[in-house]
Amino acid sequence: MKKDEFYYLIINMTTAMNKLGISISELADLLDVSSDTISRWLRGVQRPSADNMQKVHSFIHMVLDLNLDYEDLQSLNEVLDIAEDLSAYLEQDDYNDPSKNKLLFQFLDVMRIIAFSLLYTT
Repeated sequence: MKKDEFYYLIINMTTAMNKLGISISELADLLDVSSDTISRWLRGVQRPSADNMQKVHSFIHMVLDLNLDYEDLQSLNEVLDIAEDLSAYLEQDDYNDPSKNKLLFQFLDVMRIIAFSLLYTT
């Protein structure tokens, strides 16, 4: 990433945070990183990894382009967390009735697709 691109990323991230009225710690919760990491990005000390860069671009896109609010973003993260928890539960050895689980796995796949398409569409 070029220096100018990183500079605009910081500006857009700050603009999106200000639009939502959220703190560094709230953004850190949304992006599943530490507050110190967000602070280092905003100061230009550290650049996000490729995975985190995708999260930052998605955050900026959802706030500045799609006009989602903080509650919308929290809801999307909750959907992803629930889908992951259910998926882990269903994959346990003691819960292995495929005929009953097929519909649940299909539901989880649909929920993941919806949430990821909103979270990671740039």
